[in-house]
Amino acid sequence: MIVDDEEAIRTTYADVFKKYDFDVVEAVDGLEGLDRALAEKPDIIFTGIIMPRMDGFALKEELAKNVSTSS
Repeated sequence: MIVDDEEAIRTTYADVFKKYDFDVVEAVDGLEGLDRALAEKPDIIFTGIIMPRMDGFALKEELAKNVSTSS
């Protein structure tokens, strides 16, 4: 999963990962990233830090609180 509010950054990373046959899920900010992570349980999350609604640090903290996403 790639979480970033800047579309160009998110798309660039998504394209690179897709080139190597990774399934990529995208989210535009930490709040959407949290919702999608809880629903889809990605293997790894690549996130920006400064984003609207929920930044990358808050996203990490919220994921750590949930048993299904804490590791």
